[in-house]
Amino acid sequence: MASARPQDPVCAEPPPPVRELARAYRRLQHHEDEQTPFDDVQYVQFNDADYRLVGLFSKDDPANPGEGG
Repeated sequence: MASARPQDPVCAEPPPPVRELARAYRRLQHHEDEQTPFDDVQYVQFNDADYRLVGLFSKDDPANPGEGG
């Protein structure tokens, strides 16, 4: 009989950024004509306070904070 291990609270539920990214991915899947297709997303920005998705940026997007733009 396997011993019951307490559920790891860290893994009990995905952290807010993962849930938000999953929502963004689903939204983009339904918009094939989206200006920035998900395959081209290089940088994902989250609000530090509440982990809300701020933006998805492609590599060539001049507004991409990951590129210093």
